[in-house]
Amino acid sequence: MKYHVRTFGLLAVLLASVAAAQSTTVTINGRAVTLGTVTVGGKTYVSLDQLRAALNAPGGANQQTALEGCRNEWLFNGIWRMRVTGVTPITDAGRGGWPGIGVTVEWRNGTASVINLSKTGIEKGTSVAFANGDTWNVSQGSSWVDAVFKDLPQGAANIMQYKFWLPDSGNKSAPLPTPDKLVVTVDPNQLRNWPSLGNIRYTAANPSFRVNLRCTK
Repeated sequence: MKYHVRTFGLLAVLLASVAAAQSTTVTINGRAVTLGTVTVGGKTYVSLDQLRAALNAPGGANQQTALEGCRNEWLFNGIWRMRVTGVTPITDAGRGGWPGIGVTVEWRNGTASVINLSKTGIEKGTSVAFANGDTWNVSQGSSWVDAVFKDLPQGAANIMQYKFWLPDSGNKSAPLPTPDKLVVTVDPNQLRNWPSLGNIRYTAANPSFRVNLRCTK
């Protein structure tokens, strides 16, 4: 009888030491990942299965290997530091109030050379992706052109708003969908065309940026 009492007592202590399961967001390889955790004896644990899944996340058109983070989180690829500081609805008065999404991005020159986005391969391939798989490409208007070709000395900043308009086939009266990610594709081969930039290079295996617009740091 004493044996059973001790066994039940030990089981009660073990159960009491286990807290309710909860979710925790961590950054793995620059990517924000939400994992289920359990606290035992004041220490937090996560299963190996979840870690394996996070480290070997499947790819896809909008899930390319890239530097990843959340809004307000600085990312650095060896040449550029960038962060997303805002996402807001916008309208085009010249098109009768046609709706779109504005994403404000801050760029900072992380080199000792005078550079711009175009010469370093950040000109084409910028888009916002949605949870349903849709993507909207950036509008290449005059303000975008000015920002992309703006020369920046070391440490200088360039704050620009990327504009993504609802496709012509969309319904302007319907609520705007919430963007899931900002994808900025970087072409490192562009550096070869500008030897005047000096010996600068991207240190990240894939210098492109992918920002989760649903999380904030």
